[in-house]
Amino acid sequence: MNNLTLYKPSTLADWLFDDGYYDFSPSRSYSPRADIYSDEKNYYLELELPGLEKKDVKAEVIEGVLNIEGTYKEREGKFLWFKKERPVGKFNASYRLGKEINAESIEAKMENGVLRIKFAKTPKAVPKAIEVK
Repeated sequence: MNNLTLYKPSTLADWLFDDGYYDFSPSRSYSPRADIYSDEKNYYLELELPGLEKKDVKAEVIEGVLNIEGTYKEREGKFLWFKKERPVGKFNASYRLGKEINAESIEAKMENGVLRIKFAKTPKAVPKAIEVK
């Protein structure tokens, strides 16, 4: 069962005009790359946010949805760009939390450009071994 789901409302226009090219201009928002996995007691979410520090990132849970947002600042100065793939401007990612996640136990840590978020499973979600007699 998937208890941490990317929540990305889209429009028909998003589907019709998605050409596989992504524009990282400041007027466009994007979702960072993510890994989601679990062990016996926790779920984990890791987002790649190279170049950012914890002060650049905001995370909050509202009505069962984890929202993560921040901003990549434009480099200062005038440059002649030959290639520009790194994002500039706002980013956001939203994940709907399943019923088996204890929202009160969420812990987040930013380290080496990776935001790591740990979600404890509710007692109901933690497997319990049953002794067979």
